[in-house]
Amino acid sequence: MTERTLCRNIERLRRLIRAGDFSRAGLLKQCWEDRQKLPKGELYSLRLRTIAWEIHYSRGEFVAATECLRDNGEIETGAEHIFQQGRQSDRFIGQYFPPKLPGKVRKARYDLWRQRVMGALAMAADDFLLDDKRRDEMFDATQKFLEECLVKAGFPSFCIDRADDRM
Repeated sequence: MTERTLCRNIERLRRLIRAGDFSRAGLLKQCWEDRQKLPKGELYSLRLRTIAWEIHYSRGEFVAATECLRDNGEIETGAEHIFQQGRQSDRFIGQYFPPKLPGKVRKARYDLWRQRVMGALAMAADDFLLDDKRRDEMFDATQKFLEECLVKAGFPSFCIDRADDRM
């Protein structure tokens, strides 16, 4: 399958999962087998790993879920970007979301950062299941990144919005 078809199939899987349909093991398998066609560390490569984790996790296949999530170290690298930017949030907007950034580029960058957040949260949840003490650090760093970087760059944070609604 071509990279373009692979990206379309990953989007299809994403839509199905958001609709509550976790039954597409065949499509996931096809995408997973061709994952090396995706640029490492980019949106669709990260998205495929979190989708695979989510599907395997929903089926109780916890070892397979962890293996997919940790495959090739991409999610860990994305989480490290989250930690780094959260520690130097004062430079984040200027570096990644300057005021004159074209809308399409802005959206593409947001999608990548949001997927990194999803990967970091999946890692934290995975660590919770494995009773790894790093989970609290990951949850805290991800929340800090959301609050100090993405929200200040003008993007909504549904986690923060929901917490505010309860107060």
